[in-house]
Amino acid sequence: MMKDDSHGLKFTDHHQTVALWAGTGGDVDSGLHFDQNKGGFMYLASGKKQIMMFPQSDYDNLYMRKDRGHHMESKLFLGEILEKKMEKKAFKKKFPKLYATKPYLAELEEGDVMYIPHMWFHEVYTTGNSIGISTWVGNTG
Repeated sequence: MMKDDSHGLKFTDHHQTVALWAGTGGDVDSGLHFDQNKGGFMYLASGKKQIMMFPQSDYDNLYMRKDRGHHMESKLFLGEILEKKMEKKAFKKKFPKLYATKPYLAELEEGDVMYIPHMWFHEVYTTGNSIGISTWVGNTG
């Protein structure tokens, strides 16, 4: 089943087994979301990525979108150096529930592999050129 995200790009993640992610400069932010697969691996062939993950138990504190077709996405784009943004007073006032979460932050460099567990929320932030490959353990659909 196809999904239409907020950027007008149609895609589906629950029938994919492998995806190639190539960035050619600039900042790229996936937004906070979870995938409909059973977990998977991100291999970084070149460049650097920052990944913030939250367990499924944090769902109620992640400001998830409620509109049809977007229930797997948060309203938040946490962005570069995520923990520094969370320290700002205005951010704390606007998103107080976020401070009850238990985030994990990883910095991937060339050659690193990271496992993203089933139903874990994650946001991937990339600066500059990069090539990454995702592969999923299993599909839900």
